[in-house]
Amino acid sequence: MQSVSSRTLLPRSNWKYAKHLASGYFTGDSANGKRRMDLFVVWEDGEATLFKGADNDDPKHPFSAEYQLEGKGSYWKSAVAVTAGRYTDSGSDGITVRWASGKLSTYTHVDEKGFRDEKALAYSDSWKNARLITSGRFTGNALRDDLLVLWEDGSTSMCTDTDVNGVKKETQLTRANPGFKDAVQISAGEFTGAKTADLLIRWKDGQTQVFPTGDTAGGHGRGQVTPVGYHWTHAAQITVGNFTKPGGRLNDILVRWDTTDLSYYPSVIANGDKPTGEVQLVG
Repeated sequence: MQSVSSRTLLPRSNWKYAKHLASGYFTGDSANGKRRMDLFVVWEDGEATLFKGADNDDPKHPFSAEYQLEGKGSYWKSAVAVTAGRYTDSGSDGITVRWASGKLSTYTHVDEKGFRDEKALAYSDSWKNARLITSGRFTGNALRDDLLVLWEDGSTSMCTDTDVNGVKKETQLTRANPGFKDAVQISAGEFTGAKTADLLIRWKDGQTQVFPTGDTAGGHGRGQVTPVGYHWTHAAQITVGNFTKPGGRLNDILVRWDTTDLSYYPSVIANGDKPTGEVQLVG
């Protein structure tokens, strides 16, 4: 499906049923192009859709079209964790998925016509313990193809250059930590302006923090985005991308709330101040 008007695009969907969100450049143009990021959505009924990033500067209308990639009842009902990345130097961004079966796979390219070049990275019971995943640029090359994993026991690890290495080159970042079990969502972004991506964690208590300049060394401190008890306890899903203007940094946080509302916060930085300038998209 493709929308007719950007002004009625997002309200047509019941966002309460959006199960997974991932942002990327799927339908053309790179981060240095003329469009804002696209939004990939997996719905509870198995439908998978793609919202095309708009090429205007209107903050309230970041998307211009919607495409249905899979219909209701599809295999996407089995997706447990979803993240987007850039896995090759050419073509569109792609999607990495941890499935309920323990399979971990990457669709190297995703666009308005569907999913392309699937690579099975792993298929084992151990990957059933991968609770949260995010792809980002955590190493020196320009690709967002490093996979950071938060496991059920609270430990974290990073698989670098997954398009080349799969998950064979894995580095443990932190040992099992009960505190990390309170992490609800993770996402990679550009909050500090460093050469590598930062890790955003939204905690169970509403607190949101940024762990700067992520790499295989780990442990570079943390910055505050929202405090304990903040209303982000009602953030059901988040994704980090560029939704504000064409060619911008990946530091806008889009939130699907536990109601039917959808909004985003532009140009977030981790300096202890609460995010401002919320743009209400639905609700």
